Parts: sequence; structure tokens; C-alpha cells
Amino acid sequence: MSDTGSQRSGSPATSEEHDLPDPPAQWDIDAQLPRLERESLNVTHEHLILALDHVGKLLSAKGIPWAVMGGLALFMLGNKNRSTRDVDVAIEAKPRAAIEALRDRRVYTPPLLSMAGSGCGRFYVLTGPEYGVKVDRQIVEVDLIIAGHLGAPRTLSGTTATRTAHTAAGERTYNVLSAAQLCRAKLHALEQREAERDFNDLEWLCMNYYNEIFEVADTLDKMERVNFVEKYRERYPGKQDVVKALKEALKIREA
Repeated sequence: MSDTGSQRSGSPATSEEHDLPDPPAQWDIDAQLPRLERESLNVTHEHLILALDHVGKLLSAKGIPWAVMGGLALFMLGNKNRSTRDVDVAIEAKPRAAIEALRDRRVYTPPLLSMAGSGCGRFYVLTGPEYGVKVDRQIVEVDLIIAGHLGAPRTLSGTTATRTAHTAAGERTYNVLSAAQLCRAKLHALEQREAERDFNDLEWLCMNYYNEIFEVADTLDKMERVNFVEKYRERYPGKQDVVKALKEALKIREA
């Protein structure tokens, strides 16, 4: 194992895994990905922001539009109870351009075919004191999602809000998907997996950004809106007041 790898990790590689090469490097799904996944689990919010900050600078340097989405976006919009272990970023770029933009001494990049096939690339970013901020060394997963895939809007123009985050490196300002766009993405995600966090996120968005959601409700997929409320009603039978509020926010007029 390289010195850099041993400093980053407190976990030895298994017999099936290889040592992590020093970045810039492309991860291999069998040799390095399992270890990167494992070592990215113990992140703090501070690590997430620092990784986002670095990735954002690399994307901006290449003129690639981007915006935060997922759990970190919800946190930035005000849901301070929302935790996440990775960073989701919507981008307007082709997979090859995104990978080239993030070819950097702190980043492990995905295989091109993997990102091109799914519309999402899993990158791993190094954080730690050697990069100018006094935090523990940590690998952070950053998922770049191509516009139009996995809930990301087809264009980021007019779909974002600006939010400020405080970090050990100072105050930073980021573009974040708007509450309306996050609601659209979450409704779609719920159709695929029905995860507890999706119900919680949609409830929080509708209750805390009622006016914004109400204004765009007619543009959201009607079947997805109805299915969400019905599934919510079945899942939480004691929260009929919330069901009523959700129906109002999403303009569901069915009995």
C-alpha cells in the first residue's frame, strides 16, 4: 500500500482488493470500488461540504453548470435533520467531459462506460489536512448526475436556488436544486424504491415549501402525486392531518 493510501485508511484491504493507487486514477469495479465504498462511510457533514467545494471548483473551471441535489440539497434548504453519506450533483455535461474535468490529484474517477450507461458517475474525493483544512482524512463519495437522468432536470437554468454553507475553509455559496425540482425528483424516486427517506423528504418539502410546491403542482406527474399521497396514507394511518396538507400542496382533488 502506498503511504498516501495508508494515511487515508484505517482499514486493511481484503485479499480480494488491491491497494488504492494515488489519484488521479480510475477506480476498478473489482479491485478498488469495494474499498472506496467502505472507506467513504464515516463521513461528516464537514467532509461532504469540503468535497463538494472541490468538485464545484473543478466543474466551474471547465464551464460546466452544476447544482447540488439529493440529501445535501435538502439540508441546505433548511432540513437540518437530513443526514446523508454522499454528495449528489446535477451537471450539464457529457460523461467524458465530466470525467476529464475531475481528473485531479484528489479524485478517483469512474469508468466512462459506467457513467455513460447509467447517466450517473460515482467519484471519490480525498479530504484532509494536506488539502488546506484541518479535518480528519476522509474519502467522500460524490455522484455526478447528468441532466435529465435520475431526477435531475433536463436543464439547470431556472431550476436552482442559492444557498450558503459554513465550513472550516470559510463561507461558501452553492447552487442547489429548488424545492420544486427536488419534489419532482423525489416523486419519481418513490415510484422506483419507496424508501422511508423519500416519504420523509416529500413530507418536509410540502410542509416547508408549500407555496413553491403548490405553484408548480400541476406540472408534476399526476399519477406520481396521487400514488405518493395514497402510499403515505397507508404507511402512516395516524397522520391524516398531514395527508390533508399534502393533498392541498400537490393539488390532489380526489376524495
